[in-house]
Amino acid sequence: MKNEYDLVMDFLEKHQLFNGVIMIADKGVPVYERSVGKRNEASPLTSQSVFEIASLTKPFTGACIMMLVEEGGLSLSDELAAFFPRLSFPGVTVGHLLHHTSGLPDYMEWFEDKWDRTNMVTNADVVKCLETLPAEFLPGERWEYCNSGYVLLAEIIALKSGMTYEEFVNRRIFEPLGMSRSSLSSVFVDGPPKDYATGYVVDGDGRIELPANLPDHEYVVMFDRVKGDGGIKSTAEDLLKWEQGLFSGILLSEESVQQIVQPAVLKDGRYTDYCPALHEEHYGGYGAGWKIEEHLEYGKIAMHDGYWAGYCHGLVKYLHLDKTLLLLSNHDFIGEGYVKIPHLLTLAMEKVIWGEDADLTPFRELLSTP
Repeated sequence: MKNEYDLVMDFLEKHQLFNGVIMIADKGVPVYERSVGKRNEASPLTSQSVFEIASLTKPFTGACIMMLVEEGGLSLSDELAAFFPRLSFPGVTVGHLLHHTSGLPDYMEWFEDKWDRTNMVTNADVVKCLETLPAEFLPGERWEYCNSGYVLLAEIIALKSGMTYEEFVNRRIFEPLGMSRSSLSSVFVDGPPKDYATGYVVDGDGRIELPANLPDHEYVVMFDRVKGDGGIKSTAEDLLKWEQGLFSGILLSEESVQQIVQPAVLKDGRYTDYCPALHEEHYGGYGAGWKIEEHLEYGKIAMHDGYWAGYCHGLVKYLHLDKTLLLLSNHDFIGEGYVKIPHLLTLAMEKVIWGEDADLTPFRELLSTP
């Protein structure tokens, strides 16, 4: 089977379609791992290279909320007004924030349009910004991905625990699981951590540039201090420890883990078919920080993707058989068609995981397109 994995990776490496780390595990034990390309201009990538994991942070935030719920200090039905009395979003609960059904506006567009980009945004700035913005729909009415909700969840974690969000994640997740290479440091404040994989933007002609040097991507500096919706730096090895620790019951009870992978129910009664999932033909639901899909062949899948200028990632957990597919990339392709490469690679490796032959057709078609 390893040869089939290598057929895919050899092709992508030969045609410079991937720069990153891929790891596949069975019951927590890696059965295939490969690093392709460099983490900066001089050093090769390894499974210990540290990536900005972007929205792969959201499952961590969801787990932290469930820890507080388990301990009795918080309820998913607690309303937002109890924590932020100046916010005018009546009826919005912690659960709505967790499930992206709150109706809150996403803060990023407001800051990109109105903020002085020489100043870095903080979580407190996001809260203050939301005091001036109206809701986009009634809570529970529909699903719409919302970074604002996860920034507020990070602030709720701090308020209820008496620790900063960073301290809570360190003490309750990183340290118990031995995730020694993971942190919530801010690269443009604290400097890059050891073995940091610098993110690059790659255009359709193969030109490589740092995001901070591009007008459409310089937000990476402005938002570097915002935490909860993103902000974690981690490695492939540490992320495998994370998902194993979460789903094996080390961090939470079995009941809470089941709640994490239980999709939210919308007002119209739907618990699936509203959230984009791994397979385009299978829209799924959203649990406590995870996209949830019921696949006819592969069973129940919990997954999340992560995008930040310079980075594109995916973590896929096949729950019934305890198989994991992890992809981390520090090349962000912006050329037409090429933006699909991480998704196409995930699907190609998935087929091999389930015993099928490697299929290079999508990549060959991509290369043949003018």
